[in-house]
Amino acid sequence: MAIGGGGGGCLTVLNVAEKPSVARALASVFSQSPGSRDLPPIRGQAAQIFAIENVSFPHVISQGRGITMNTNIRPHKMIVTSVRGHLASQDFPPNYGWNACPPSALFEAPIETFYKSDMEPLQRMLTTQSRTVDAIILWLDCDREGEAICDEVRTVCLESNPRLRDKIYRAKFSTVLPQEIHRALKTLGRVNEYFVQAVQARSDHDLRVGAAFTRFQTLRLQKNFDEFADGSMGVVSYGPCQFPTLGFVVERWARIETFIPEDFWYIDMSVTLNDTAEGNAGQSESNDAQEMQHRSSNHNAY
Repeated sequence: MAIGGGGGGCLTVLNVAEKPSVARALASVFSQSPGSRDLPPIRGQAAQIFAIENVSFPHVISQGRGITMNTNIRPHKMIVTSVRGHLASQDFPPNYGWNACPPSALFEAPIETFYKSDMEPLQRMLTTQSRTVDAIILWLDCDREGEAICDEVRTVCLESNPRLRDKIYRAKFSTVLPQEIHRALKTLGRVNEYFVQAVQARSDHDLRVGAAFTRFQTLRLQKNFDEFADGSMGVVSYGPCQFPTLGFVVERWARIETFIPEDFWYIDMSVTLNDTAEGNAGQSESNDAQEMQHRSSNHNAY
């Protein structure tokens, strides 16, 4: 079921967050806008869908440059939902299986994009919701991976509604506090294509190198060691990120194994104040002692 039909010149905007908790926070902020009105949420979908009418901010169609706008305030109908991290996956075609080609062929093999079974409901939901909206605001995490997920969401939505091509906007935010969300609504920009390409290049490299070397060393071991011959030992995995991670683990283990305990001391000072006429003097000595301790602590910190 799609929520659309802003009516009365009110644009309908699909807002897509990276996780359900952010979608709920966005919907809460939108519903607190002066004059806004909550519509019943749509349940039974791949992700919860919220709808809020009359959310006022600078006209979404006039934005896209990432600069602050405080004029041309218009009401919008905001549809809010989310994905769960990366929407799409990549792999080699079936004709590049383990026994279909040598491992070296994977360095030039085509790579296909597909949606795993647990992501297909989200894909269908975005396809349905994007058909009837006038614009899309992407609220994915503001890092390179978030930018890549923006591209995945954008691809699905454009396949369903090509007229949205110039009406997809990027919100930049660091928290879901109301003032931060309202600021983001006034500074809408575009997806950073350089970040998208950087993540795609890294993903392509990881897949090709990891798959090629995993197959190479697994097949090599199967030919030389009986333990691997029947395949019961599984694959010998290789990945560009695995060796640096293993290095961190081994380094930490080595530090623990070679650790030599050493004695250390610290000063624990206490001052007793008298309730007699000498109390003032005692108080002064206490203050002096505390000041010395404070200075000593600051000195030791350096």
